[in-house]
Amino acid sequence: MKRNLMGLLVIGLLILGLAACKGDGTATPASTPEPDDEEVGVPLEADDPEPLIFALSEGTEGAQEYVASTYVPGDPLSDVDLAALLDRLPALVQGADDTTDFNLPDDLIPPPRP
Repeated sequence: MKRNLMGLLVIGLLILGLAACKGDGTATPASTPEPDDEEVGVPLEADDPEPLIFALSEGTEGAQEYVASTYVPGDPLSDVDLAALLDRLPALVQGADDTTDFNLPDDLIPPPRP
């Protein structure tokens, strides 16, 4: 009997809590206070002269309109133009430590078990 009474009490408190939390749907957002002139930004470090400033504003609904980029057809380079372009690059110099032998494992790795 005591257990049933406690269960009813808990259910009643839950219903009362839910009823108290339910709004009438006419809630308006709180206005954002204007910042004081003294507290426009907070420097990250004491010796940093530039403060970090955030600006909050009302957002707009919907995504930004997508503008597709235009396709620009290109022409392949001729062999002469390609050679002239590659001649402008500096020559590759191979150092003594640029090449190494392939690093094979000491032991064979067993195949996976089914």
